[in-house]
Amino acid sequence: MKRHQIKIGFIVFTILFFCKVQAQEVSTLQFMRMSPYRSYSNPAKFSPYQGYAGVPVLGNVNVNLQNSSLHFDDVFRYGADGTAEAVMIDQLVNNLNADKNWLNLHVNVEVLGFGIRDKKNFFSVSYRLRAQQYLHYNETLLKLPLQGNSSYIGADNPANIDLKINGQAYQELGFGFQRQISKKLSVGGRAKLLFGVYNITTNDLNAQIYTDSDINNIRLNYQLNAQIASVIPIKIEDNKMHLETSNISVTPFFQNMGFGIDLGAEYLITDKIGVAAAVTDLGFISWKTSPVEVTGTISDQGQFYDNGSFLFQGFSAGDLQNFINDTGFRRLFLDTLKQYFPINSSVGSSYSSMLNANFCVEGFYDLGESHRFSAMFQGTFANKSFYPAFTIAYDGNFFKMLDVCVHYTMMKQSYANVGLGLGIHLGPVNLYAATNNIFGAFNPFNANNAQVQMGIVIHWGKTSVSDVFDTEQDSQKPEKRSKESKKTQNETEGQE
Repeated sequence: MKRHQIKIGFIVFTILFFCKVQAQEVSTLQFMRMSPYRSYSNPAKFSPYQGYAGVPVLGNVNVNLQNSSLHFDDVFRYGADGTAEAVMIDQLVNNLNADKNWLNLHVNVEVLGFGIRDKKNFFSVSYRLRAQQYLHYNETLLKLPLQGNSSYIGADNPANIDLKINGQAYQELGFGFQRQISKKLSVGGRAKLLFGVYNITTNDLNAQIYTDSDINNIRLNYQLNAQIASVIPIKIEDNKMHLETSNISVTPFFQNMGFGIDLGAEYLITDKIGVAAAVTDLGFISWKTSPVEVTGTISDQGQFYDNGSFLFQGFSAGDLQNFINDTGFRRLFLDTLKQYFPINSSVGSSYSSMLNANFCVEGFYDLGESHRFSAMFQGTFANKSFYPAFTIAYDGNFFKMLDVCVHYTMMKQSYANVGLGLGIHLGPVNLYAATNNIFGAFNPFNANNAQVQMGIVIHWGKTSVSDVFDTEQDSQKPEKRSKESKKTQNETEGQE
């Protein structure tokens, strides 16, 4: 048994260490059994109420910031009075990862949401606003301007700058269904109509800067290709984009349509041990309003153009003097440089973007009715990569009014993720607050992961799986007795 445990632990650690992990979000609510919102992570999760309704806009608010490298305390040096007095450039650069750095932001706000039970079935409706922003960059983006090009000398040692910007915001109208097949098995799903607000996808955004080892000539190549769409009309004039904010109507907010689906199941192996699995956010959005394609590469503008590259061979003594002392010369020189790096925009064709699909596999053990221990492996598919996370959690219910969840999550470059969730039930009112990293929630500018989720829910008719089946059996008994009475009555009439 111990050998199997060691093997499983080693496999999980290996997956987490070697996979490119940077976008995984763990929700504490998925472990809190007294919250109806745990069905967002697995639509098969049983809701312990006859019905619920989230307070408009305040029912479920979730904000998650992920930052791999730019930590406040690593950037600034503090004086005796505790105020920042200097930027620690070397320290900042040393904390960057060579290839993968990221700054991501996820926002999820439920505007309206409610659910109601019908015996074994539970139906829910939700309208949410969701936004997901991803900025990925390598160390050269900051190292080159902060420390200069001395680390990038020679034809085989270019400064490679690689940047990826991907983001989208959309409206989600979801229709959820959960059915308790038996006391051991439940299944669920959620169909989602999506309406895109904006999208930006960079297919190619990088630059290569070569510094000659002898005379320090600088050669630059760069490529830009991106797609942009927005419900605010985008107007193109002289290869420049402008947002037509004076021409906004409601109609475009429902033109970028898409579809998504969540699927899940939960099964009790014994009275205490169970497993669950789910796939969420399978879907796409088709972008049709104001699609724009943005491209860029080196343009031949004469003096500094050389065989598809920008080539700078330094200033003459006179030009250097003019650049330093003559404002007009300096402005003219900089305006001339801009012409070598044009950004071309044109009306593009409609395109589709995929949602960031998630999956999770969970095992849990119930210690009585009030305490549950869980282990979950989950992952997100985004930016053509897979981002996993492993979580162990405890959820306890106390005094029939307090829900407490504590968990630990392991992700690459973010191992100190201790989550905490609290739910207080005051009659029909459920107040809750949760975070998947308690340290990051109070110090977000120095954390790799900072997340806060909170809300207010009104619920009624507290129930359990056993209650659902016992109620159904009780409702069938009178019908059975009436049939037996009618049979006895017919037999009596026949005898007479």
